[in-house]
Amino acid sequence: MSGTVRSGVERADQEPERARARAGMREVLGHRVHRRRHVPLFYHSALIRILVRPARRGRRHRVWEARPSAAIVVPVPFLYTLTRPFLGPMFSAYWRPRITGLENIPRTGAFLLASNHLANVDSFLIPVVSPRMVRFVSKDVFWKTGGLKGRIQKWFMNSVGTVPLDREALSSGRGALDAALDVLKAGEGFGIYPEGSRSRDGLLHKGQPGAAWLALESGAPVIPLGLAGTQNLFLKGRKMPTRYRPDMRFGAPIEFTDLPTDLSAGARRRLATDRIMTEIQRLSGQEWAPGAQPRGAGTGASA
Repeated sequence: MSGTVRSGVERADQEPERARARAGMREVLGHRVHRRRHVPLFYHSALIRILVRPARRGRRHRVWEARPSAAIVVPVPFLYTLTRPFLGPMFSAYWRPRITGLENIPRTGAFLLASNHLANVDSFLIPVVSPRMVRFVSKDVFWKTGGLKGRIQKWFMNSVGTVPLDREALSSGRGALDAALDVLKAGEGFGIYPEGSRSRDGLLHKGQPGAAWLALESGAPVIPLGLAGTQNLFLKGRKMPTRYRPDMRFGAPIEFTDLPTDLSAGARRRLATDRIMTEIQRLSGQEWAPGAQPRGAGTGASA
């Protein structure tokens, strides 16, 4: 049998094995996967990249094995790595924020950063100050705007690792939660404002159950954050930011392993939400909006 015919027969014999390997890579970690000359596009996807290591050598076709401990990987954006060393010192030198509790942010693993929301600049300040990357979601219009303004917006959003969502997914709420859950499952940090929107009157409003749902679904600890004075950094009618010194107080991790297991899922989320909002109020010092203060349920943070 000629070499050309023999090689063709070998490729035909190997095709079922390659097909099974490709399917296994998509679905099962720990399954042996064949390394193809042209790696599929999904292998390079930012949200589903699988960590692999070489297996035993000496075979004609190099085989790779997926690490059993590997999970979805959300890589740190290049712009974030590039700009953070400059943005952090610039922010600290200009505004001289009073920051406490950074040691409460876990060094490894997923965490949910739950904060009050006083100004649009909050989503910029938090990732710059945090020792670990904190992602937020935002409408994808910032990535689609043309001109110089559009390029600046796109650069800014990418530099702080913002996750873009289309208007329908963002307005539904569930789309934003699904994106957040993917980030947490990847072992990264995600930022959320339990109030659901920016406080325009400076009061702390009733918390929505989204943060509690994420914490209970992912098992990630919640790091409460109390912001004070960020609404004074950019004032209407002024071209330059003020020199007001904001306060950023990071609290101890909140866990919910002590919640009663005989309660319904909705009741557990309400208790978890009350606990989160109570800690945020303690850290921020804000007054409660009418009807927003929890009725004594789930107060306090666990160490």
